[in-house]
Amino acid sequence: MQPKDRSVTSLRLDQESKEAARAVFAELVMDLSTGINIYLKQVVVDQGLPFKPTTISPLDCATSKTHAEIERGDFVEFDSLEDFRQDLYS
Repeated sequence: MQPKDRSVTSLRLDQESKEAARAVFAELVMDLSTGINIYLKQVVVDQGLPFKPTTISPLDCATSKTHAEIERGDFVEFDSLEDFRQDLYS
């Protein structure tokens, strides 16, 4: 894209979200403008949001999944922390 093809857009963002996003983009070696441009391009590719909006929190989802696994008996019990560590790192 040529610089002449660019336009200036003004956004209203809360400062905390803006700075948190800026920090994430910095870790990805890009600035906020580049990150937002990538997001908008993905919206066009997906013809929608590049994520699934939901009212269910990820923690609630994980908790429900864990409860279902426990009810199915789909878990491993350990007699000691050492046994757990040994299984974890093997």
